[in-house]
Amino acid sequence: MKIRACAVAGMFYPRDPDHLEQLLEKFSQQKEAGTDARGIVSPHAGYVYSGDVAAYAFGALSPSFSGTFIVIGPSHRGHQTCVSAIPWETPLGIVEIDEALALALGEPPNNFVYIRDDD
Repeated sequence: MKIRACAVAGMFYPRDPDHLEQLLEKFSQQKEAGTDARGIVSPHAGYVYSGDVAAYAFGALSPSFSGTFIVIGPSHRGHQTCVSAIPWETPLGIVEIDEALALALGEPPNNFVYIRDDD
């Protein structure tokens, strides 16, 4: 099975799972939890720059949330639009994807990339 490698661990966030958990815990302290947000806007930068703000955003989600996250963000590979069809590796484990949701987005137009491997 193909898995998208954890390409920037150790650069923008810690590679070591224990260190990463400690850092996330630090960011999450004293944040208001669970306002049951239906969506959030969170920064996309190294944790030293945006970890505290990202923790505030994610803290707005209910702790009991068990649905699917849809991540909308920039493509660092130049794709105008894309959806991942492979799981993503993180220092804390593998993030599974919702392939049925990815396929339900419809037939990809010309500028749509359905990522199946190391794209």
